[in-house]
Amino acid sequence: MDVLNEVKAVVKQAITDAVIAAGIVDAAQLPEIIIEVPKEKTHGDFATNVAMQLTRIAKQNPRLIAEQIIANLNKEQANIAEAEIAGPGLLILK
Repeated sequence: MDVLNEVKAVVKQAITDAVIAAGIVDAAQLPEIIIEVPKEKTHGDFATNVAMQLTRIAKQNPRLIAEQIIANLNKEQANIAEAEIAGPGLLILK
């Protein structure tokens, strides 16, 4: 496994833990979390649309879901300095 995939795996686990800690859904309901590297560096190091994926399952607004994920995200564990929400619920991680 290369370094980028290792870092993505750590970020993915931190987001999974945050979703479960927030009580949004349980582990069995959690869809596959996809971590992407934005084309433009100004859009952060990583991004995920997991909040929008969870909208149907959790029956909540994706922006509210994103706020709950950020509130429960262990940034130190994921080596993230900053997490923010873009648009309807895209999580931008720096």
